Amino acid sequence: MVCVLDLVALDELALELVAGAAAAGRPLAGASVNEHADPTPWLRGGELLMCDGLELRRSKRHIDAYVDRIAAAGVAALAIGIGENLPFARVPRLLANACEVAGLPLVKVPSTTPFAQVSEAVFSRLTQERFGEAPMMVETQRALTRAAAKPASSPSVVATLARLTGLLVMLCDTEAGLITTSPDVAATPPVVLATIRELVPRGLHGTAMVPSGDGYIRIQPVGANSLRGFLAYGTEHGGISEFQGSAAGFAVWLLGIDLERQHVVRALQRRPREEAAERLARGVTPAAAGQLLRSQGIHADRVKVALAQPPLGDIADAVNKVADLIPEALAGRDRSAVLIIVPADLPDLAARLAAGNPAWPVGLGGPVQPHQCPISLRQAQRGVQLAQQRGGGVLDVMTLASARILLEGVPADMLRSYADATLRPVESADGGELLLRTLRAWLAACGVADSAAAAAGVHRHTLRHRLQRVEQLTGRHLDNAHDRGELWLAFEARDLAATSG
Repeated sequence: MVCVLDLVALDELALELVAGAAAAGRPLAGASVNEHADPTPWLRGGELLMCDGLELRRSKRHIDAYVDRIAAAGVAALAIGIGENLPFARVPRLLANACEVAGLPLVKVPSTTPFAQVSEAVFSRLTQERFGEAPMMVETQRALTRAAAKPASSPSVVATLARLTGLLVMLCDTEAGLITTSPDVAATPPVVLATIRELVPRGLHGTAMVPSGDGYIRIQPVGANSLRGFLAYGTEHGGISEFQGSAAGFAVWLLGIDLERQHVVRALQRRPREEAAERLARGVTPAAAGQLLRSQGIHADRVKVALAQPPLGDIADAVNKVADLIPEALAGRDRSAVLIIVPADLPDLAARLAAGNPAWPVGLGGPVQPHQCPISLRQAQRGVQLAQQRGGGVLDVMTLASARILLEGVPADMLRSYADATLRPVESADGGELLLRTLRAWLAACGVADSAAAAAGVHRHTLRHRLQRVEQLTGRHLDNAHDRGELWLAFEARDLAATSG
């Protein structure tokens, strides 16, 4: 690694560091001479930018803007030529102050030192570093490959990378959970975990750099076919050298293969449990249901079925995620959703589902005997639909009205017949659709007129007139609890019939 401190230490260059000493250990990627007032179109980042200040005006506003521009472009340090025949006979105080504030090293170059000599010093050392590290890079790759062949492959690769490069290395899963770290640390920096969570939607294209002390941490995605985790590596002081970056890149490749292998192995191991869950959901005899559960280590007289609807993506990954979250469950697939079967007395199931997948809509069916899983599944499917309407979260159908649960087992044609017999007199009348909408809003608001009127978007008087019309058409009295219940059940029956085909 070549930095400003290395150049200042060379007597033949006679350079002087006048500002930004805290970042003087930052690595240099090269050197460039540019006298433009805005040199950023010609910059790539990491350079030692050299100029005589020909376009640098003597105003705080102009100098601050110049320094801010080049710092934002990633310039590693600024060098300014000073001399009697140059624009500045001494380093402008405004420039030194601006560089100090921006954390940008500022180097004074005397007129007796050509910029070409400084550039030569930078590039000669970069060349020496690159070719001098080639044998070490080969040996490092061999050591990392040997580590990848060990049974505990990922921890071995991480530990070897940290030992041979001096980097702090952290391997995290896609939930920002720490898999392994070296050297061992008590906790991963929160900014790293927060950044990983932001990168997950970008998949294998998600990369970032975050500050760490006087250095930084680079975050790279890990995975062969799909995102399996992230490797975070860096230093608390200084930057990451080309050797360190190359070694880490090789480790990312090895870790991707290992995490993909682990994923395939887990999927194969879980396949019998997936098949058992899917068979139970389709319906089997009581004897076969009990045998299926016992074959997977589950001894329960009653079970529950949950259904989780993950966002669009790899359903296999979602099944594995649930299986990791709830090892007591049988996790399988129900079309594009995750099918989950658990003992009915499993504690805190709803809380565990919500904590692990807070954005997923999840429906939780009621407890049934194992051979009755299709009934609990239908309830869970209804719960997913309601959870989606609420914007996600877990909906346990047992928390709903008991009458709604009973309707789950009624054939669709019977549900439609009941709903039509109750609601058709209203919807066939003039303005029937508005009357039904108003009635439903009033029932949902538990008869509170103000809330119902607001939900229906009408005045209270209009609400009252429409409800009176409903009573005339149906022959039911809305101040009677039994009549209100029948009307609400009619709406529920129609909704369930529509979803069941």
